[in-house]
Amino acid sequence: MSNKNAILLMLANGFAIAGMFIFITKSSFIYIEYFKVDINYFTLFFSLNIVSLITFSKFNISLLQKYSSFTIFKIGIIIQLISASILILFAPIHTLESVIIFIMLYVGALGFIFANAISLLLENFGHISATTNALNGVIGFIVSAFIGFLASLSHNDTLQPIFILMGITSIISLFIVFILLNKSNS
Repeated sequence: MSNKNAILLMLANGFAIAGMFIFITKSSFIYIEYFKVDINYFTLFFSLNIVSLITFSKFNISLLQKYSSFTIFKIGIIIQLISASILILFAPIHTLESVIIFIMLYVGALGFIFANAISLLLENFGHISATTNALNGVIGFIVSAFIGFLASLSHNDTLQPIFILMGITSIISLFIVFILLNKSNS
């Protein structure tokens, strides 16, 4: 893996993480303001995403017996894109339950994305693992900060801008994955 490919992988990971930060930024609006969930239940609904992330992470371990890290990384991004697409297409008619389920899938897919991105990066940069991890984190937070700002800026009291931004981050991640695939096949 070249330095350019490593940066592309970090960017793909960063945009996937940014989608989660959109949800974190807007979760109180989604649950408390939009769906009128009692404040006492907000933490329960929010914590379902952590359960989903842990579940995907555990499943990732099993999948690694059969599939490559890059394949699972790519599947995680595709799950995010499918979840975001469903959230976008049906935004006006979503119920609380459907939004919870598809956001759980979106956030949970990071259990496939996080670990496999780091694994792929460390395959070739293990000798500078601390620097590699730090750079990956910084890139993820820079992308997330910018996307989080856009999420706040685009607020219009509907779910549509939130879900569209989540979809855009997934599309960008998948586009970067296709660039990486194209580079590895040439």
